[in-house]
Amino acid sequence: LNPERDWQLDVGVAVKHEDWRAGARFYHAWVEDYVTYADDTVVDFADARLLQYVNTPLATLVGVELDWEYDIAPRWTPFARMAYIDGRDRTIGQPLPSIPPMDSTLGIRFHDSEGGRRWGIEFAARVVNDQYRTGQIRIAGGTDVTTDFEERTPGFTVYNLRGYWNVKKNLNLIAGIENLLDKTYQEHLDLRLLGPTGFPGTATRVWAPGFTPYAGINWVF
Repeated sequence: LNPERDWQLDVGVAVKHEDWRAGARFYHAWVEDYVTYADDTVVDFADARLLQYVNTPLATLVGVELDWEYDIAPRWTPFARMAYIDGRDRTIGQPLPSIPPMDSTLGIRFHDSEGGRRWGIEFAARVVNDQYRTGQIRIAGGTDVTTDFEERTPGFTVYNLRGYWNVKKNLNLIAGIENLLDKTYQEHLDLRLLGPTGFPGTATRVWAPGFTPYAGINWVF
């Protein structure tokens, strides 16, 4: 394999006002000799795949990240974040594999009167779009004939609760619950296994974690 060479443009802006803050970041990368996959079907075992690492002459990665928060009251701050990336194999004109869909978070934070510097409690909804731009890869043998590498993943929304307390400058406590409603869903990049035809009959999927409480401490000394 040849080493990848990345030519990238990054543009960002951040705005801070008395009661609101916002930021936007954009990047566009041109990657020569991007490392991707080629499919080499195993003839003696129906539907099995042997993946090979290969270089593609040119791939592009285009992404945007946005964030915003607004102090509607001394102790209440709604916030929003969004990240999106589009990856393309320009040589074969198809989406790159292993690219996540658009991921957004909408929430509200209840905090101390100092803007949340001492403590805060957040309730947020994570909204992930379905991934319909499924990755395509070459069929091994030096051709530009492509085949499906991924399956479409439906979107989902999960709700999270998080709290923090900055006890001292060097001591921080954090606790929360992810997937508050115990939703069953699958991230686009989570594992799924497809066996040979008829065995098993459907894909074996690894679901994302359900109701998950957590706690942590950060002590710097």
